Amino acid sequence: MNARPDGGVELWLADVGGTAGFDWTVPRLARFARELGTAQARWAGQVPETPWLSRRWLEQYLAEGPGRMVSIQAADWEHPILASWPRPVRERLQRLWIGRDAFLARAAAAERTLCHLDVWPANLVDDDGTSVLLDWSFAGDGAIGEDVANLIVDSFTDGLMSVALLPELVAMATQEYIEGLRDGGWSGSSEAVQLAIAACGAAKYSWFGPVVAGRAIRDDVGTKSYGQDTSATSALRRLTSLVTLITDWAQIAHG
Repeated sequence: MNARPDGGVELWLADVGGTAGFDWTVPRLARFARELGTAQARWAGQVPETPWLSRRWLEQYLAEGPGRMVSIQAADWEHPILASWPRPVRERLQRLWIGRDAFLARAAAAERTLCHLDVWPANLVDDDGTSVLLDWSFAGDGAIGEDVANLIVDSFTDGLMSVALLPELVAMATQEYIEGLRDGGWSGSSEAVQLAIAACGAAKYSWFGPVVAGRAIRDDVGTKSYGQDTSATSALRRLTSLVTLITDWAQIAHG
């Protein structure tokens, strides 16, 4: 991208081939997380003032995004079809949705850096060993760890990666991201990064459990399962560990 004398910007594009992100292994995704950490260390605490970068993106996402699909009522959480989710998980999902503004505030208080804000395997390509991150339309101010939380959850939401890999990706992506920050010269604490990941993940996906539960009650698979779920109840079972992670993050962020 080059600035022009008239104030305009030249944007140069390239045709990239290679292995798409959903065909990456967990270690390969974790390697990218480390590269992301190294890059974001440069911008930690000094996000450029460039006017076209997004600001308060997470707040706008929660106000205008998928949260508008939440229709589940308090009594619905006792519906028999939701019994495959442990009662404590259902209770925490309900509290998270009700208290989402508090988690948004915790995410907003985390150290800022330059973020992509839509990091998931569909936007990743391995071009002969080089990581390529596509679709920068949301790029702007975000929290350290915000992109990693997004990568972890969105690797599994649509059923394109086996949710059995979730614990491995959580552990490896988190650790490698922290190591990447260190590689880039960032000197903050690992605990601060883990707290930021938890706060951002809990805030951004506060709607997720309620939407999945509501669809299960209505037996509505929805439009974003990419054909991986044969029914809303199968989606409910598949996503048990993922919604549990989101509630675990909420507990960490709550302190």
